[in-house]
This record gives sequence, C-alpha cells and structure tokens, in this order.
Amino acid sequence: MNDLLSRSRYLIDRSNQLWFSAAFAIFLYFIYEVDEKIDAIKQIEFLKFVGIMSYSLYLLHVPFQGKVINLGSKFIEPQSLMILPLQFTGWLVALIGSYIFYLLIEKKLNYWRCRKKKLN
Repeated sequence: MNDLLSRSRYLIDRSNQLWFSAAFAIFLYFIYEVDEKIDAIKQIEFLKFVGIMSYSLYLLHVPFQGKVINLGSKFIEPQSLMILPLQFTGWLVALIGSYIFYLLIEKKLNYWRCRKKKLN
C-alpha cells in the first residue's frame, strides 16, 4: 500500500505531470486504430453515456457531490465504512443532476451552436 501511495505522489509532483500527460497522449495515439472495436463493446454503453454529458458532469460534480458529502458527514464519522455508500450516493446525485443539466441546457446549446455553424 505504501508503494502505491509513493507512486501516486510521484505522479502528483508537478515536474512529472508533463511526462505523464505526454505518455498518455502517446498511448491514446497508438490505440486510435482500435477505437472502433472499443466503441462496439456493448458493456461500456454507460461510459459512452457519461462521456456525452462529461462537460455537465465536470461543471456540477463538485457542487452536487460536495453537498451530499457535507450533509452526510454531519451524521457519519469519516473513519466509518458508511462513508463509502455516502460517496456512492454523491456520485449518483452528481450523475443525475448532470444528466438533467445536459438535457435542459447543454444539448439545446450544442444543437443551436451546430445549427448556427451550418448557416454560416
């Protein structure tokens, strides 16, 4: 476990972030050829769904998940195992809130943006 923590700290170090980002970009470049095969896997439909609304999730995960965690931490000790269901509930609330935001705002905005490009 300590080895895993030391490796995590190694990646968090700012001087190593550039190397990690570059290695990840190279990895993505090489797996581009198998993108269609990966896309055809039915078991990852949920990840595609999350990917479509990822910007909404990026914007709203901290407010929604943070509210759930803050509220729950008033009743649950941080050392308790009950913190895991609380974390899961926070993720679920963030996903649901992001999906609603995606449907009501982001999807319509993307449609308007793409329509405006076609008119020009």
